[in-house]
Amino acid sequence: MRYLIVLLASIAVGMATNAEVDFNVAFFEGRPVPEGLRRAVAGNMRTLVVEDWCTGCGRCIERCTAQALFLAEGKARVDLSLCRLCGYCGSACPEFALKIV
Repeated sequence: MRYLIVLLASIAVGMATNAEVDFNVAFFEGRPVPEGLRRAVAGNMRTLVVEDWCTGCGRCIERCTAQALFLAEGKARVDLSLCRLCGYCGSACPEFALKIV
């Protein structure tokens, strides 16, 4: 049997509330996450936002394997029914115009 070992040098985790910070710190430190904290962050809905400064270069569209992004009126737009909220599109954007919030 073969195993693949992956070493991570860093990870980017988006957080919008103090509860999300507390949850992620506990999780990444390997501590149990209290049930109340789990419930507090479970209801936080996420969405992909394309900022107004998008230049419409299309790099995000090329990166999106879900085919959730498209160009309209010179800017990237998202079909939220297809978006997986993976965030890969954001790393392709030279303007940092896409983010999950």
